[in-house]
Amino acid sequence: MHEKAILVVGAHYDTVSSTPGSDDNASGVAALIETANLLSPVELDNVIFAAFCMEEPPVFSTRNMGSHRYAKHLKKWARSSWE
Repeated sequence: MHEKAILVVGAHYDTVSSTPGSDDNASGVAALIETANLLSPVELDNVIFAAFCMEEPPVFSTRNMGSHRYAKHLKKWARSSWE
C-alpha cells in the first residue's frame, strides 16, 4: 500500500438564519476560487478545492458538519484507492 498525501483547500459558504447570505467566510470562498484559478496551469493531482455548507449551528462541531462529512468520505476513498 502506497499512501499519497492529499491537500484539501476548503472554505465554507453557508450562513445562519439571522443573516442574508455568506456572512462570515465569503472572503475565504473568494480566496479558494482565486487560489484554484492561479494554480490551474499547474498539474496538481493531489489537491482538492472544496466549498462546504453545513458549517454553522446547529451542525457546527458535530459529525454532521459539512467538512467533517467530506473528510470522512475522503478518508474512506483514499483507503480504497491505495489498496
